[in-house]
Amino acid sequence: MIRAIILEDEPLAAEHLKRLLAQCEPLVEIIDVIPSVKKGIAWLDNHSCDLIFVDINLADGECFRIFEEVEVDTPVIFTTAYDQYAIRAFELNSVDYLMKPVSVSQLKRSLTKFKSIHGRDRNHKENLENLISGMLKRKINYKKRFLIETGSQISTIPVSDIAYFYTAQKNVFLRHWNGRTSTVDLSLEKLDGILDPQFFFRINRSCIVNIESITGMSVMSNRTIKLSLKPLPDPELADVVSVARFCEFRKWLNL
Repeated sequence: MIRAIILEDEPLAAEHLKRLLAQCEPLVEIIDVIPSVKKGIAWLDNHSCDLIFVDINLADGECFRIFEEVEVDTPVIFTTAYDQYAIRAFELNSVDYLMKPVSVSQLKRSLTKFKSIHGRDRNHKENLENLISGMLKRKINYKKRFLIETGSQISTIPVSDIAYFYTAQKNVFLRHWNGRTSTVDLSLEKLDGILDPQFFFRINRSCIVNIESITGMSVMSNRTIKLSLKPLPDPELADVVSVARFCEFRKWLNL
């Protein structure tokens, strides 16, 4: 029996995956479905399993935070709607990286690979290198424009015209280069998955910035980075790179 958990914040997606697993591998027993990073950390801190299925965007952030907090040796199969996370995923104990909607054939292939690796208990670096190579060849389609509704008026905003995204009063907004603000009907988690990471970076829980909007930076004593942004943000906007994102932000600046 293969004891597995599913890290997934969408109940329908979790049920779909459970049904597929029942079809193609009855020896897989799903012992828990976990919807968030916080609960994932708590579970893995106190339990063990043979295999982890994980969606990258969970209810309270990216799943990578789990693996930063907990040392996990268990093989992982990633499932996601976005493929720009592939390289980062393969830095972990990744068996495969499946694009949603997951199919039976994809799942069978991943489970065969898992059983081969698990059965031999050997390093699967070569498999991961081949998968990474394939991912690099795949064209990634990032968001190019947003549809904005203002009253009865509808307009499109090219991504290049956006300085940053931020949350305030439980809403998500984008700031145009001219200082105008528009609401966006997407969470920052979803935006983080569809914006080109060459230009946009999520500096904390409430803000994603365009690299062109950064006019200055200063390192604070608590290993955070204070940003100066254009257009000038509202006072309530958190323009500080969080401690958790400090190292990754520095790498992003150096791309």
